[in-house]
Amino acid sequence: MAAFSSRLADHAIAIGKEIEHPFSQSIAFMWATLAACSARDYARARERAEMLLQIADRHSFPAYMGVALVACGACRTLAGETEFGLKLIGEGLGRQRQNGLGGWLGFTLVTAATAHIHVAILAMCSSS
Repeated sequence: MAAFSSRLADHAIAIGKEIEHPFSQSIAFMWATLAACSARDYARARERAEMLLQIADRHSFPAYMGVALVACGACRTLAGETEFGLKLIGEGLGRQRQNGLGGWLGFTLVTAATAHIHVAILAMCSSS
């Protein structure tokens, strides 16, 4: 199922690029980020979220900045870049509160919580 979701997301990204429509590209990268996170493919999720961040910044789509920053931060945190990752998550949650789409709040909060739980578990393991 994860491979199928990934292929569909890649197809949506290709269509967005082909028609040169930034809004379609941002939606495709947002869904691609969600699909990769759901499959726990955090390297791909980070790549997709960083592309979403670039498009949202370049074309002034503030509604997508929170999701992109939280996803980037969570992926960095899970890859061991704890301090910077948590900083991005904090910034992303702030942006989500300011301009984010309500429908993406659940994904944003779960993704942020996953990264924080990961950090807590590592801290508990290292103190034992």
